[in-house]
Amino acid sequence: MFTTTLYHLETCRPVKRDVLTSVKPAPVSATRAFILSQSTDVMPSDTMSEPKMTAEQPAILLLEDDLLLAMDMEDHLLRHGNRIVGPFGRISDALDAIPRNALDGAIVDLNLHGELSFPVIDLLKEKNIPFIICSGYAELPEVKARLTGLPLLAKPWTAQKLTLLMKETFGLQQDAA
Repeated sequence: MFTTTLYHLETCRPVKRDVLTSVKPAPVSATRAFILSQSTDVMPSDTMSEPKMTAEQPAILLLEDDLLLAMDMEDHLLRHGNRIVGPFGRISDALDAIPRNALDGAIVDLNLHGELSFPVIDLLKEKNIPFIICSGYAELPEVKARLTGLPLLAKPWTAQKLTLLMKETFGLQQDAA
């Protein structure tokens, strides 16, 4: 048996999950969805559990343009009891979401498709929302001065570093996964 999961290009959320077939699916040609993975011997979706969302969960905005990194970080945050706003892959989407959500924090990729996310960082500062910058570009001289004193998670990130930095920056005690 093969399984295919379709994901929305902008929200990175599953559109259709775990379609089991006896024939390997052909690639889907769609403008708003894509096949992320195809694998064999996958358990049916009714045995998989999604994290339960509650209003008490800290709301964390996630801005990351790399789909796989965004999904990995989202999985980590959900396993540790957070509610995700996003993930967003474009600065304009994050700027739109910030005033419409009661955020407890944000994790912001510094470089999104060559565009620096300083407009998002500035809005988060203006709204007094704590944030962590996640970047592999933080040591570049032209951006280092603007990042002085800001919490930084270097790429490639580790779960331990992210959990510690969230505790320090957001004051959140993360649930054990």
